[in-house]
Amino acid sequence: MVRLAATIGSTIALDLLSTAAGDAGVSETLDVLAPALDEGLLVFREAGIGAEAVSFRHDRVQQAAMGDDVGGPIDRLAVARRLTAIDRFRPEAVEQYLAAWPSIESSSERCEVATMFDAAAAEAVRVSNYGAAERLLRAACSLTDGDGAVGRRIAWQRTLYLLGRLDEAAEVYAGLVDAAVDPVSLIAATGTQIDSLLNGSRPVEALALGLDWLSRLGLPMPAENAGAEVDRGLADLRMWIDGAVAGQDRHRPEPDDPQILAALTLFTPLMTTAFFIDNNVYNWLAMKAFTLWRDHGPHSLLIAPLACASSVFQHLREDYRTCRRRPSAQLASPVHRPTGGTVLPRPGSAVCGAQDDGRGDRGVRRVGGHGKGGFDRPRDEVVRLEPRRDRVGRHRHAGTSGRFPGDQLGR
Repeated sequence: MVRLAATIGSTIALDLLSTAAGDAGVSETLDVLAPALDEGLLVFREAGIGAEAVSFRHDRVQQAAMGDDVGGPIDRLAVARRLTAIDRFRPEAVEQYLAAWPSIESSSERCEVATMFDAAAAEAVRVSNYGAAERLLRAACSLTDGDGAVGRRIAWQRTLYLLGRLDEAAEVYAGLVDAAVDPVSLIAATGTQIDSLLNGSRPVEALALGLDWLSRLGLPMPAENAGAEVDRGLADLRMWIDGAVAGQDRHRPEPDDPQILAALTLFTPLMTTAFFIDNNVYNWLAMKAFTLWRDHGPHSLLIAPLACASSVFQHLREDYRTCRRRPSAQLASPVHRPTGGTVLPRPGSAVCGAQDDGRGDRGVRRVGGHGKGGFDRPRDEVVRLEPRRDRVGRHRHAGTSGRFPGDQLGR
């Protein structure tokens, strides 16, 4: 009984230990544990409201009890099955199954145990216990090869990546790809593999993998005329911005094509990588993001790639006017602009950029809500910024009599 308690944990509730041992009740369990309690190897603890528990006095005592082979090996599979019958003991049953799962022969029980491992692994990931999650997912993948096997392997690959075991994660990913699974179902695994390559200082391979996967999803990058496609995209984007009305895209439906949605998850990591190693790919991705937004509808995953179009205008066209106008202004709420000053929209409105109105960059500007009552103002309230006045005697250049150039921005 003491050895069984040692395999369960350092502190064990008596009703849990009684169920694991298959005894009639707690009183019989206490009778068996009496010698260990008398010798001081075990001590009483409180396991909760109305429950009693015993605890090993020292972890060395628990280790010695686990190494004791008197009475033969413990049938941990039988213990796990007894604990599974009671819902509140299922976490402890998972630990027993983890030590005994190779002995399970029934296919239905193997599927049930794999599902238990999945739930336990998800909880372990939630608390950042990636080592336990990896052991559980590895066992779950070994138990079943049917329904849910792909999802388990993707979760296992992700856990290996989080543990820094990049080579093992790459092996799991290669097995998934070799199985010729639908590319949409492997998009999460591909994203993890791209992150793994980037963390392994292999950005060229990461970019090549991402572009290959975009091609599988129906968005191939032209091998020869990518520059011409970028030029067309810039012209179309300029026309799109010229005809933009603030807020016009806020009520458009989002894309519903599974392949498009899968591809969107790759744009941000690929653009971040391409920014440092391949300008041509970076430019093409920015224009492709605009095309997807225009043709398939807005999506949150496209906001950052579409905003990068400003740098493409600057680099290829030196078009700073369009850079300031920014296509993200289409998400802005229309605001009233009285003459004589700049009007800010109500705090908290979804303004992502500014449209040029002929007054430089004094158009719609984002205001934060961290100040007192920042996001609690009435819906239609606006904040007026009066033009700045020249402060005589201040902001003067040394040795000159002119005003500080910055003061000219507000006039």
